[in-house]
Amino acid sequence: MKKKSIARLLACALSAGMVFSMAGCGGEPADSGSVSSTPDSASGSDAASGEGSSQEETGSSQEEAQDSAAASGTEDDENLPPLKLSISVASDVDHNAAPSEEWKRLNAEIEELSNTELTWIFDGGALELLLASNDLPDIGVYGVDAIYSRACKEGYFWDLTDYIKDYPNLNAIEEMTYQNASVEGRFYGLPRIRALARNGFAYRKDWLDNLGLAEPKTIDDVYNMWYAFTYNDPDGNGVDDTVGYYTISYPDMWDQIQCWFGAPNKWGIDENGDLIPTQLTSEYKEALVWIRECYSMGLINKDFKEVDWATGTRDGVRTNKGGSANDTLDNLRKIQTYFDDEGIDAEVMLMGGIDVKGEGKYILPTSGYNRVISISRKNIQTEEDLRRVLKFLNQCMDPEIRNLIDFGWEGLTYYMGDDGYAVRYTDDEKAANGISEMKYANGANQILTYSYANEDDPAYLQVAPATAPINLLEAKLAEENVQYCIPNYGAGFSSETYNSVGGQLDEIITEGRWDYITGEIDDAGLEEVLNTWLGAGMQTVIDEMNAAYHAAGN
Repeated sequence: MKKKSIARLLACALSAGMVFSMAGCGGEPADSGSVSSTPDSASGSDAASGEGSSQEETGSSQEEAQDSAAASGTEDDENLPPLKLSISVASDVDHNAAPSEEWKRLNAEIEELSNTELTWIFDGGALELLLASNDLPDIGVYGVDAIYSRACKEGYFWDLTDYIKDYPNLNAIEEMTYQNASVEGRFYGLPRIRALARNGFAYRKDWLDNLGLAEPKTIDDVYNMWYAFTYNDPDGNGVDDTVGYYTISYPDMWDQIQCWFGAPNKWGIDENGDLIPTQLTSEYKEALVWIRECYSMGLINKDFKEVDWATGTRDGVRTNKGGSANDTLDNLRKIQTYFDDEGIDAEVMLMGGIDVKGEGKYILPTSGYNRVISISRKNIQTEEDLRRVLKFLNQCMDPEIRNLIDFGWEGLTYYMGDDGYAVRYTDDEKAANGISEMKYANGANQILTYSYANEDDPAYLQVAPATAPINLLEAKLAEENVQYCIPNYGAGFSSETYNSVGGQLDEIITEGRWDYITGEIDDAGLEEVLNTWLGAGMQTVIDEMNAAYHAAGN
């Protein structure tokens, strides 16, 4: 799927790093010396060989092209000395302790391809300790949390916002992912991307067929399906032992349903253009009323608070306890894989979500990334060196280095199949080929963003995709549902009050949601919970979040 340019994100002033963690849905940056964004180049037709062009104009165009290349870091730097970089990553192998021949070769080839000299640090030290000891590496991979956000605002890392557009692979990251990984509307780290539209809904299609029901398309269809799965013996065993929806207490499962109703993904925008937490919206309340009704009718497993978070949804559906579930698409797909592997005659259908109001689907996205790659301002002091570092990170996602890190060497760690796909050797086969260290690339892959300016470039090695229908459906939904993902407009903004008392605030609103769904409290009780929540500090959080949001130009 073609990724959207980060320049469009900036133009739209969508600001967003620290994903604001609340159950229920979902200082001034230091001057970095960054350059301003420039308009897109003129179209080819405007620069055609046109009659009457003077030699002077041609020379000027060449100079502009060279200046542009220099600015973007794409100029030939073979004559420059290697760029010395220290890189801190988390790895279960410390290659410095007893470097294998494979690691030494891998590192040497990366250095040769990128004109660098790399010093690796494999313990991935805690950022708080690195800051305290004033010992940041040149490049580090960090989680986006309160400590990281504070470090960004205090000027420890380069603000990359105005540079990203010049590096095609780095600029290919989804807008929403950059938004989620930003700090006060600015981008201090390169997200290591993961699937954005990873969440979904699954139901037992064999049960649906057994009961003569059609594919659910509306929220009423879902209710009727859950009712039938609960009371009409969908597995035909003559025992009242099933429920329509099987779930756990992990907030995302409930947040997904709320998003079907159009509730914001943690933070939305109200009619005044202000940030509003999802719990204060009518859509949130509408979703809770519907879920409460389903629970009161026995359509949801009563023990959801006790069910294991790791495998509960999968186990519930594949053992015939429940007929549907929300989870990540890959976890839901594994239910069908289990049926196929065990020879069980059962079928699961995957969906992205339900169009509750006839306005299109609303889907709760993931953050779209796993940690970010940031560059130290203390160590990388000039814009020229910054651009060399960005060029290096961009180059790591070109085929030569990415293939090297992910696949290794043809004939030793992989071979090319007749179908044109790369096939990794097994560990035993690698050993027979003379490979002594099977985890030789661990750590190096942490500097890959997995974003591609041209992901269809045949030079990228690929493994053969799974061909089972359920795998193809999973991939199709993950791609086409990106357009339905709801932004978290508060992502990337922080509140000192929330940093201090966020745990208590989350507990108040989470327990209030459970108590309302399970019938422990009524509408008045839910209103009381919201008032308690606001009075305990959430109103101050809302004010602080909006101050940061509007200060970023929103």
